[in-house]
Amino acid sequence: MCCTADLETKKLEFEKLALQCLDPLYDTAFRMTKSEEKAQALIQDTYIRAYKAFDEIEGDLGFRIWLFKIFKSMYMIKYSQEDTKEKIKAFCSCDFDDIENIVINTSDDIATAVEFLPEYLRFAVILSNIEGFSYKQIAEILGISEDCVAYLLNRGLKILKKSLQFNQKNKDSKKHGV
Repeated sequence: MCCTADLETKKLEFEKLALQCLDPLYDTAFRMTKSEEKAQALIQDTYIRAYKAFDEIEGDLGFRIWLFKIFKSMYMIKYSQEDTKEKIKAFCSCDFDDIENIVINTSDDIATAVEFLPEYLRFAVILSNIEGFSYKQIAEILGISEDCVAYLLNRGLKILKKSLQFNQKNKDSKKHGV
């Protein structure tokens, strides 16, 4: 009887915490996979793994960060063609000055422009600017340094800004018949 009560308490506590994170986690999954079906499957797998490991949560980490770490791991297992962490580290060690080195399709819609960012930049931008995680929390989730997070966000936001400016100039020139 004691074990059943403990199991029920665990289940209720997990459900309460998990429901608070469902929408932001799904939004992130959808932005990363670009597919409703894949996002739903990824969220399901994330919650199954999280529930099984719920007893092992690191006390000072916080449920939301812990859940996003599991999500990142599940995403990398299922959808990342290369190890995202290695791509992030390689990108952080690059020393290039102009953002022409990264080619993306542009869009006047910010959400669409974010989708065209390379995976390693998109993850950082979504976690920071959309989900509201701090640099320290993103570093914990992605398993990289805070300096690398700052670099990724700086590059990602510069690329987005340039992409949106370029698109606006094209719209203006078409509007004026140039």
